[in-house]
Amino acid sequence: MLITKVPKKTKIVIVEQNRFAINAIQQELKSIECTTKIVQSKEDFEWALEQFAPDIVLSNYTHAFFDGPTVFEMKQKEKPLVPFIFVCQPIEEKNVIELLKRGVTDFVSINNLSTLSHKII
Repeated sequence: MLITKVPKKTKIVIVEQNRFAINAIQQELKSIECTTKIVQSKEDFEWALEQFAPDIVLSNYTHAFFDGPTVFEMKQKEKPLVPFIFVCQPIEEKNVIELLKRGVTDFVSINNLSTLSHKII
């Protein structure tokens, strides 16, 4: 008897408010087997961490409802083993270094999303 393991779809939470950025990220993610959940509020993010149970979190650095580092800290508190990638405009190097020290997995420029799917798989 041949047993085949069915690959699991990667579950990705995208914390983003900009429709253009959301569309660009989702377009880039078409190359991998994944399910995405877009969240745009703190409450939705809390729900997504618990109920959607993501395999990875992608987040912009700035949001109207709270900032990217706060999103990361919330994720660390609830799901410390889940990778976290900022997908954003370039930010100051000192901020990048500090966030990497705190456990952020990676950064991807919203202007060059071609590396995003490779960082997820």
